Amino acid sequence: MDAYSRFHAATTRLREVADLQSVTPETGACACCGRPWASVEDSALAIPYVYGSGFAKQYLCTTCYSPKIGSFDELGIGSRRGPNKIPVPVMLGMMTGCGAVITSSNQLFLAVNEGFRLRVEDGALAAKGRVYRTDPLSLLMALYSDGRLGDPKEGFVYISNFGRKSLVLMGALRMTTDLRELWDNSDTGASCTDLSALLDVARWARENDHVTQAQKSGFWQPITTAARGKLDQDALTRWLAKTPNARELVHRLPSDPHDRLGLHKKMEKILQAAQ
Repeated sequence: MDAYSRFHAATTRLREVADLQSVTPETGACACCGRPWASVEDSALAIPYVYGSGFAKQYLCTTCYSPKIGSFDELGIGSRRGPNKIPVPVMLGMMTGCGAVITSSNQLFLAVNEGFRLRVEDGALAAKGRVYRTDPLSLLMALYSDGRLGDPKEGFVYISNFGRKSLVLMGALRMTTDLRELWDNSDTGASCTDLSALLDVARWARENDHVTQAQKSGFWQPITTAARGKLDQDALTRWLAKTPNARELVHRLPSDPHDRLGLHKKMEKILQAAQ
């Protein structure tokens, strides 16, 4: 399976309870992901979509359209609008600041902020125990630590922020099959992080009794300063002298400078999930 087929399988219930007006495609491919109709999950169906006034009609595959499907049953009530307080269902594509993990067994888990927790707590997904008041990386690490993520080699989908641009999210959706290349999907596109190296750093922290220090920004300052291209050789020398097995730690660090930024926040989420 690829990222799209996993997303499609994990969101089946959203489409089952929705009154989708699907049609036979009039174009050669989905306007979002660009896949030919013969290769999408529901090859004979397309969802007509107009971005806004003055825009031409587009045709989306059912997978790319799924974040735009509101569901009272699965996701709960998003808001109540107008003088009559008409309920509006939550849709994945409106959950700004929230993310998700789709496991290798195609189970959808949501990481939500407090505002969305209150909205989705009455939905079926919450009743199944798949909604967590946490951040997406902490959710990923919790699922990985307790085995519910499954074998990473079989593939999982990690979404750090649904945001409000679901077409951008779905247009570049990637699946992770190797922790050395964790694909972070969001409404700004997909980016890659070496999670395997970060897990090695967390192991170093536990092995050297530096769990507390590793979660403090000050501990990583010489490393993060260098990652920004401003090497302070004196500070780095002092850091190497007072840090146990420091050279081993440096060897374990991610090679990409971007992955070295915000190390204390990443370590906080990884180390706490493993407790």
